[in-house]
Amino acid sequence: MKTVTNCSEPIDSENSIVISGISGKYPRSDNVQEFANNLYSKVDLVDDKEERWRHTHPDIPKRLGKLNHLEKFDADFFGYSPKEAHTMDPQHRLLLEHCYEAVMDAGLHLDDLRGSKTGVFIGISMSETETYWTYKKTQMPYRRVMLGFTRSMTALKIAYALDLKGPAMTVDTACSSSMYALDWACKAIRQGQCDAAIVAGTNLTLHPYITLQFALLGVLAADGYCRPFDKNASGYSRSEANAVILLQKAKDAKRIYAHVVNTKTNCDGYKLEGITFPSNKIQKQLLDELYSEVPYDPKDISYVEAHSTGTVVGDPEECDAIDKVFCPNRTSPLLVGSVKSNIGHSEPAAGLCSVTKCVIAMQNRIIPPNIHYTEPRTDVPSLLNGKLKVVDQCTPLGGPLVAVNSFGFGGANAHALLHNCTKQKINGGYPKDGLPRLVVWSGRTIEAVDQFLDSLKGKSFDPELYALTHNIQRKELPKMTTKGYAIFGGRQDGTAELLYKAASNKIPKKYKLPPVTLAFGQLEGNWKATVQAFNQFPEFANGIAECLQAIKDCGFDAFDQTMQANDPIQHILWTFMAQVGVYRLLTASGVTIDQYGGYSIGQITCAYLDGVLSLHDALRVAYAHGYIIRAHHTEKSANYGSGVSSNKQLTVKLATALKPLRLQAATPKWFNPCQLKTFEMYDPKVMTTLHHTLEANEAIVLQPLNASKDVLMHFLKSLGE
Repeated sequence: MKTVTNCSEPIDSENSIVISGISGKYPRSDNVQEFANNLYSKVDLVDDKEERWRHTHPDIPKRLGKLNHLEKFDADFFGYSPKEAHTMDPQHRLLLEHCYEAVMDAGLHLDDLRGSKTGVFIGISMSETETYWTYKKTQMPYRRVMLGFTRSMTALKIAYALDLKGPAMTVDTACSSSMYALDWACKAIRQGQCDAAIVAGTNLTLHPYITLQFALLGVLAADGYCRPFDKNASGYSRSEANAVILLQKAKDAKRIYAHVVNTKTNCDGYKLEGITFPSNKIQKQLLDELYSEVPYDPKDISYVEAHSTGTVVGDPEECDAIDKVFCPNRTSPLLVGSVKSNIGHSEPAAGLCSVTKCVIAMQNRIIPPNIHYTEPRTDVPSLLNGKLKVVDQCTPLGGPLVAVNSFGFGGANAHALLHNCTKQKINGGYPKDGLPRLVVWSGRTIEAVDQFLDSLKGKSFDPELYALTHNIQRKELPKMTTKGYAIFGGRQDGTAELLYKAASNKIPKKYKLPPVTLAFGQLEGNWKATVQAFNQFPEFANGIAECLQAIKDCGFDAFDQTMQANDPIQHILWTFMAQVGVYRLLTASGVTIDQYGGYSIGQITCAYLDGVLSLHDALRVAYAHGYIIRAHHTEKSANYGSGVSSNKQLTVKLATALKPLRLQAATPKWFNPCQLKTFEMYDPKVMTTLHHTLEANEAIVLQPLNASKDVLMHFLKSLGE
């Protein structure tokens, strides 16, 4: 039996550290989804386009992995002046953008972390902007230029922008910087220094002379092709990336991509061959120590994302350590790969790029393939004897455990063990209720809002995802002044169908939200369908159940709970209950109702909502109305109109029946109160007056129930508006 010496939190513990949010920009991939698509499609994301410098130096490889649109930055959103934005290191700008995105990807409103004990750990090595402003410029456009390029400011700016109170630091261990940052973050969470952490890695290749230095070091492939594990490997191609993850404890996370089971780091120390020569002995020591601390055997690891850069000495040393730790007692080849074949080596950001690839693999249960792999290296026995198998085609991920290596060229080694999310979606997340889902979104521009809503089309119909969007949008996001919404339904194949999308609108800067007014009237002949449709919502169903219990308490012998009868008693009581249920559904959805008004049966509902009547008394009023109208009407029509409202004889009967009731005074929220002991609420003039009042006032009017055939779609549109 394996002895665990220092086990971290078990993955079923509420304190297990999880990756709950992820964001980034990768070569020719503007987000994680594009990155995943490109990896699975085996796209070579490194190219020789002259977008950073002219290819004039013979010793500088032409191929680089480059990010798109470095010039774009929404300075106003982040509170920076144009001068600050133009002199700021693009790495700072990218980190600000993607740290915000990672928080929102976790289903969090930005205020959820504001003021919290959340740490920021950034892996970064080079800042060519720093060199430019420090050594090439003597006159500055303004006095605070230094804040835009100092590497220490990368973490501090994130903490400042999001008001985070945990540790904030930048980490530089060369190629393992972001994995060291991950290790520091996990340790800080486990030691109680912070409750959550933003971890990021960033790298840009803006100046050719940095690349020249790497070429002189002998680690770059002259042809610019990175070929991990391949017999033709001759070095790596440099690459840009900006990768961010959010770590939380499982108990705090609204989304879990993976559990971080354990992380560990060490250093080679002195080596006879020199500081840049890797040590398989020390790498093996690191792996042995990490796996002695967890309740998992290395042979149970399904896939290892290697550091493998395709250098002459790096791959053989790493593969030897992997073979010695992971392959004993293994019954099948160990699957290995390296994302550097696809994007090149993003140096300080490389570790988190590897983590991102592993998250993609775990989410889809398919490992993205290496490219530029033809035959195994002849100097790596474990590749030749089949102990290690390079994933060069899309391959199913066989188990929940994935390991990640990351090594710095000075001997700073890091390793992480990840476990897939233990909770599996039932039926792939497809709901049993068949209800459509409303998704609201806000952004900086109409195009941004439309792009997000359109991106949900054709993807899995996933109510859990929609719930995350609602948590993000539950209150105003500063400067996100464009609003839009869409309604999605589920197809039989499990994908989302766009049922309706409203035109997105830009809200004026000085716009003040008018009062939200709820208007209730009467239901025509579709009251049964309305109740049955809304009864699928738990809040609505709970409201109906409470009303039914109150009716039972009151002993209404003419009420038909089975909904088979269709007379004024059933119509009025069920309409009242439906309106109460919808009101509760609206408030449970986070809608604040500022005022309400009604006509017909809706006035009884308003009296209950306003506290003029208790629930039992409101039901007694509704029952009395229905009982007397039923005796007067022989028709099944629910449109009682002026024939009831002007009938003095019926009014006397109603007043007599309701004489014992004690009514409370109406509040200003009920803006058109009426006499409940008369039938004046059924007068068509009341409805006309109500509509005129609503049209004259500046208010957002919700009429969640009407006579349309698809009552749910009407309700969701009302809620969206």
